[in-house]
Amino acid sequence: MIHRYYKNFTIFGFEKIAEWLNSMSEKGLQLVEAGFFMYCFEDGIPGEYFYAVEPMTRSIRKDPNYFDFLEELKIERIPSTSGIIFYRRKAKEGEFNLYNDLGPVIKRYRTASISLYIILITQIFLLATIVRSYFITIELNRSISEFSEKYPDWQLDPVPLLQPVFMILSIVLITFLVLMLIKTELTIRQLKKEKMLQG
Repeated sequence: MIHRYYKNFTIFGFEKIAEWLNSMSEKGLQLVEAGFFMYCFEDGIPGEYFYAVEPMTRSIRKDPNYFDFLEELKIERIPSTSGIIFYRRKAKEGEFNLYNDLGPVIKRYRTASISLYIILITQIFLLATIVRSYFITIELNRSISEFSEKYPDWQLDPVPLLQPVFMILSIVLITFLVLMLIKTELTIRQLKKEKMLQG
């Protein structure tokens, strides 16, 4: 029997996805297919598989032997229509970790952090532009209204109703980006500590 679950992880929460898949495996639900926010499971033996997840990177695409190497380690690739690669291996073969070296993981999160900073700066600039335009329109209407009796042909420009809506949406998005940045930076710091302990 196929069970479909719809779950939204953050775009950088690969470890969280793997933890969730392994917890589902413990319940006897084994992943057979994945898409954008959708995960298809079938009934199986509890704890039959261990799961791991990684993004589809350019280096993986360029390496024709990458997946063959994983097959030699008895690691299966699960069909996916998203930009994430899902793996599983029989629990009897032992738990596996794609990143014994935390360097690539830290590099991945650092790249994500830079992207978030760029998006955040762009969004702040956009919000500033919207706020400036909104107050300029209000000020112009105030100035024109003082001469409306003397110049009846003048008409006030209506204050755009969508501008306050865009401002609220921008503030919400900026707040979300800031929280994502904090979470990403804390993750990088934790990974660096773990790498130092490994060394």
